[in-house]
Amino acid sequence: SGSARSHFAAVTRHNVQLVFLRREDVEKLLAADDDVFERATINAYVRIRVGDVNANAYRLMQVTGVSTTLDQSFYPVIPNVSTLRSNKEFIVTNMGTENRYRMSEISNSMFQDSELEKLSEFIDDDLL
Repeated sequence: SGSARSHFAAVTRHNVQLVFLRREDVEKLLAADDDVFERATINAYVRIRVGDVNANAYRLMQVTGVSTTLDQSFYPVIPNVSTLRSNKEFIVTNMGTENRYRMSEISNSMFQDSELEKLSEFIDDDLL
């Protein structure tokens, strides 16, 4: 709907790149104070794999919060993906459902045009 669109800047590659974080960006920010980390990441967009782990499907999701868990064992290093070990997780809202993702689950690759189009569709359909 037009009302949802008015709350967002134009969904262009340039605009999303301004607020997009890859995993390596997040890893650098982990050294900052919690306040700085939250200011830099909340409302940013991250690329997260959706569906089956073997599927090559990703979605751009907006970070709506950051939480910390005391259970460090829940955050194993993922072989061949990241050496990142953190007890922080991102809270994202995806189609009305709140989900939590470990920092190591964030893609380190740039988003694809199809993912940008899907984000635009979600905004148009009031799903964000």
